[in-house]
Amino acid sequence: MTERPQIFLVARREELIAELVVERLDPPWLRGRVVPRHGFAALRPLFDHERELAANLDRDPAAWARAYRRLRGEVRLIKPDGHQVPEFLLHIDGNRAWWRCGDRRSDRWLEQQPRPPVASSARPSPASVTRAPRRPPAPPAATARPPHARRAPVVSTETAPRSSR
Repeated sequence: MTERPQIFLVARREELIAELVVERLDPPWLRGRVVPRHGFAALRPLFDHERELAANLDRDPAAWARAYRRLRGEVRLIKPDGHQVPEFLLHIDGNRAWWRCGDRRSDRWLEQQPRPPVASSARPSPASVTRAPRRPPAPPAATARPPHARRAPVVSTETAPRSSR
């Protein structure tokens, strides 16, 4: 017996404009396929603009935040159980989507989130990853204690014997 896929709904006002079929969990992100409905085409330029700004987030993070807030003002996300997601980040690129959900509404929720990924499946190539040169470990200080002397003993009050008087 096959399991039914989880499907999130994207709505504009009371109109269903897309279904997001969950294909992969990549905590905290969900990734999946977009099934557009009537009305989605009108919002595709907003999703495309947001994605382009997210790809260049280092250049102008405020522009991305404005574009995302505009997009969020147009759409709402509904969980498979029918409840509306109070806060979320949603990125759509063609028929691919990646999103994350927040549990509480907060004026600063968006600013507290890590940077959005710029592509749903892009991984940096090993050649493009720059690594900091390794430094040799610092020599121990002449007055340093041995590792066993630095740790304080852990005593549980529940198992420690009580003194009797």
